[in-house]
Amino acid sequence: MNKDFYKILGVSESASDSDIKKAYRDLAKKHHPDKHPNDKRNEEKFKEISEAYTVLGNKEKRQKYDQMRKFGAGGFGGQGGYGGFSGMNFDDLSSIFGGGKSSRRSAGSDFGDLFSDLFGGSASSRGSSRRHTTPGQDIKAEVTIPFDLAVRGGKHVVSLNRGGKSQKLSINIPSGTDEGKTMRLTGQGESSPNGGPAGNLFITLHVAEHPVFKRSGLDLYSNAVINIVQAALGSKVRVTTFEGNTVELKIPAGSKSGKKLKLTGMGVKANGKSGDHIVELVIEAPGSLGKKGKQLLEQFAKEEGLPY
Repeated sequence: MNKDFYKILGVSESASDSDIKKAYRDLAKKHHPDKHPNDKRNEEKFKEISEAYTVLGNKEKRQKYDQMRKFGAGGFGGQGGYGGFSGMNFDDLSSIFGGGKSSRRSAGSDFGDLFSDLFGGSASSRGSSRRHTTPGQDIKAEVTIPFDLAVRGGKHVVSLNRGGKSQKLSINIPSGTDEGKTMRLTGQGESSPNGGPAGNLFITLHVAEHPVFKRSGLDLYSNAVINIVQAALGSKVRVTTFEGNTVELKIPAGSKSGKKLKLTGMGVKANGKSGDHIVELVIEAPGSLGKKGKQLLEQFAKEEGLPY
């Protein structure tokens, strides 16, 4: 069967080097043996594609190939056209395009480079790795971090059991880390038993509670306790932010318990964004009243029609 390398790669005879390279990349990805295990027909197709690129992907070899196609029968035993390439393997092509096996190995460097780009290593190293090495096992761990660290971010040391030994590892916690976030640390899992890549470490983070603040996304929440007079008449109270600063918060007259007031931009800062600090009002009734105070409060209730 005659082989037309241009037809195999699906390009014209006038195709540029980049067009040929792109065509090979696309076909190699489609027909690579990793995607079609135990498919002999596809394996032969992949070899044919590789054979075509070995010639057309090299400027000097391509020129010789084009010349031979023109001379056809005169150069290759009367088969006509480009029949002289029929049935040849890589060693046959190497003898035509510049020498024996050692030359083929040298000439194949472009082919190897493409394998490195496409599949993360040379063809020979991938095949060897696929046959003889096993990745190390992944490790899963759960770690509880302080509320402040989850908000601000920073370094945190965790203890792990790897290979039957207890080890400490410093990890970087991003600012604004949420409860339940899972971090993946590549290559920090168990070692491979036979020289392959190490496994990965997956750490699920839990955030400890804070005595004052709660959090939802980038927003922080806290309470402000006020008395009934402040709620009824309005007032100003001082509130401490998460960063430890004190700000003045205006309480509108007629505020009810549970009303939420916003301190804009004073929440969690992460990824160039800032949340808000939400202050929830809690109205505290007086524990005990003197005789005069009780009389005044009763009078107020009667005038406002409030039951008591």
